[in-house]
Amino acid sequence: MLIIVYKQYKSMETTRYHRSDIEIFLKDFINHWANSDENKIADDLAPFVNFRSNVHGVIKGKVNVAKNLFEDRSNHSLSLASSNHFIAGIPDGKENKVVFSFYLYGIISDENDSIATFGATSIIEILMKDSETMEITDFKFSVNWIEGDAHLLQKWSPIRGQRFWQPGDTTPVIVSELDAPWNKYKNLIPIGTEKDWIMEAYSRYSWAIDQNDIGLLISTFSRAAEGNLTPMGDLKGLSNIIGQIKDFRQPWTQMQHFAEPIKVAINDDEISAHMIVGRIVPQYFEKLEEEKNYAAFYPLTMVKEDGQWKMEKFNYIPHNFRSFAGLKDYADRFI
Repeated sequence: MLIIVYKQYKSMETTRYHRSDIEIFLKDFINHWANSDENKIADDLAPFVNFRSNVHGVIKGKVNVAKNLFEDRSNHSLSLASSNHFIAGIPDGKENKVVFSFYLYGIISDENDSIATFGATSIIEILMKDSETMEITDFKFSVNWIEGDAHLLQKWSPIRGQRFWQPGDTTPVIVSELDAPWNKYKNLIPIGTEKDWIMEAYSRYSWAIDQNDIGLLISTFSRAAEGNLTPMGDLKGLSNIIGQIKDFRQPWTQMQHFAEPIKVAINDDEISAHMIVGRIVPQYFEKLEEEKNYAAFYPLTMVKEDGQWKMEKFNYIPHNFRSFAGLKDYADRFI
C-alpha cells in the first residue's frame, strides 16, 4: 500500500513516490505514442490494460492497444503535449495505484503542410511496481474537438462536434460524475507538495466547467468567492458564480480550458495563497516543441476550506505571451 508521510507543509512529498517521476512517465508515454514506437508504447502498458476511447473504441490488452495508438500517426508528423495535471494515490490497500487526469493536445501534419489540431480529456490509472517501473492499467481518452484537416485523422471514428445530443449517439467515454478522480475515489492520497495541490485546484475547476459537472464545480470555489469571470463580468457569492456559469455553460457542447500554473506563493498563515495560471491555446502552435503560447492569465487568490484548496478571488486578464518566461516575468507584478 502507499506509504503516507502526510503533513501540510510546502516542501514535503506525501508518499514514497515522487510526483516528478510520474509526470516523466506520462511525458515518455505520449512521446512514444507521437513517435509511433509500438514496442515502447506496449512497455508502458499493463498486460491486461483496458482502453476506452471515443475515436478508437473499446480495446483490451497491451498488444492491441499499442497497435491502435501506433496507427494514429500513419505516415504523418504527430506532436502531443499535456496540461491540467492532477495526480493522486488511490486508496486500495492491496496494490500501489495512482490516478492521473490530464488534458492532451496535439498537432498532426503531412508533407503538403495540411494541419489538424485536437484536444482531449484523459484519465489513466497506473500500477506503481516501484519508483522506476510503472504500467498503465486503465486509460480513458475522449477527444473533445478537432480543427483543421480532419482527414489526417481518418483512422479515428468521427466525434460529435459542436452539436447537441441526437438519438443514436454513443455514451460518452468519460462521465465526470462517475469517472472524475474527485468523484470516483474518496480519500485520495496526496502526491507532491502543498504547492502542487494548490495548482491542481485549477485543474479541478477546468475539468468541472469543461465537463459540465456542476457538483464538482461548486467544490472549486470558497463560500466567499468573487471576481471577474469573463464574459459574465464581476460576480460575488457562490450562488451568483455557479448560477451564471451554469447558464453560460449550457449551450456549449465543446469546451476545454488548457492551462498551466505559472507561479504559486503560499502566505504565512499556510491556509491562503496566490497563484497565476496561464491559458494555453493549442491552435496557436505550429509545432509543440516550440515555446508555448498563452492567450490570457488568471491571478487567483486561494484559500484552504474544509481541507481543500479553493478559489476565493478570481480574475481573467486577456494578454498574449509568446513564452513561459515572458508570462512568468509579468506574473511577478502580481505575486
